[in-house]
Amino acid sequence: MKKNKRLYLILCNFDGYIHVYATNTNKVQNFRCSNKCYCIAANDTQLFIGTDNNQLQVRSFDGNAIKSLLDGTQPVSALCLNESCLFIGTMHDSSF
Repeated sequence: MKKNKRLYLILCNFDGYIHVYATNTNKVQNFRCSNKCYCIAANDTQLFIGTDNNQLQVRSFDGNAIKSLLDGTQPVSALCLNESCLFIGTMHDSSF
């Protein structure tokens, strides 16, 4: 078992707010990403946020700066993250 393992509870709202709760410190980071947030995925250091304005935002856990931004043709409605790939689902049959 790893020492000092960080565990987070991450919530996204339709109003664009992301809430990151660190379970080991009881601290909450709140930040706004967009008008609406449809889905979220996380790895050890980053949050992947699907928004209603056809964007995939990649942020750090504190939400300070957008590390990366990917524009698509449809709102991102599903995200699946594994060790080496990020799968993006949209609301309609089209490529992101």
